[in-house]
Amino acid sequence: MKPETGKALTWTACGLMALAMMIPAPTGAFFLLALAASCAAVPTLFGAPRLRLMAGCFLVVALVLTARAFPAFQRDQKAYRQRALERGKSSRLEIHLQAPPKAAYV
Repeated sequence: MKPETGKALTWTACGLMALAMMIPAPTGAFFLLALAASCAAVPTLFGAPRLRLMAGCFLVVALVLTARAFPAFQRDQKAYRQRALERGKSSRLEIHLQAPPKAAYV
């Protein structure tokens, strides 16, 4: 791996973790933390020795933060699923409760 590529991925992982900590939505934060872990994994495996150490530290931090964000992500997805089911039921109910259109006789 080129050193520039490893450095770019490492700093991208760092930036994604910082951005994830600023996002209040659990789904967005979880996605960015998982993406940061993916970005840090590549230089950890294939980078230069010094870069491996730094990327490995970012990888561990990203994995820990991802694990801590996972329960909030699950709660958010469960609430989203519930809202979607409720909206789906109410829209189907409204369709069935509407009176059929009156035919216009000419």
